[in-house]
Amino acid sequence: MNIVLEQVSKSFGEKQVFSNFSYAFQLEGITAIMGASGCGKTTLLRLLCGLEQPDSGVISGVPKQFTFLFQENRLLPWATALENVALVSNTQTAKAVLQKVGLAKELHEKPAALSGGMQRRVAFARALAHQSPVLFLDEPFKGLDASLCAEMIGLLLQESEKRPILFVTHSETEANTAHAAVLHLDAMQ
Repeated sequence: MNIVLEQVSKSFGEKQVFSNFSYAFQLEGITAIMGASGCGKTTLLRLLCGLEQPDSGVISGVPKQFTFLFQENRLLPWATALENVALVSNTQTAKAVLQKVGLAKELHEKPAALSGGMQRRVAFARALAHQSPVLFLDEPFKGLDASLCAEMIGLLLQESEKRPILFVTHSETEANTAHAAVLHLDAMQ
């Protein structure tokens, strides 16, 4: 199955982000969307998920259900790490995934008590815990040090055996470590 963009255009005011952009994503394994800041990586992900609408063109093949991890963690401040992840799964799954991301001791901590990197891992764990046919991840490893990033990419590789993953990154290292097919948006425009 593919997600296909045909002649997609998108502008924000005077800024043209995409003009008659066409591309087919093969829904298998991991695909990294890369390019310079401001080239449209996040906009492309948002278009695929229907969070933005194209000015013209057609997008087809997007599954009705998917998981989207925003650049911002978007954790509920009044909920614990466990509760934040259990929102999209169940308590048993949430515990297991939080353990995988190295937060077994922080299950009952609220976001304010966690470092930025820990908060990012809770958000990542929530994405992994949500069972959907495809994962869309916008800079999933933002703010993580190199060793933690490598560990999280290992989890991503495991997850890619079950469902396809599209993720936005600025890092060639992340894309290479994830053995991702790479879409360089700079080269497409």
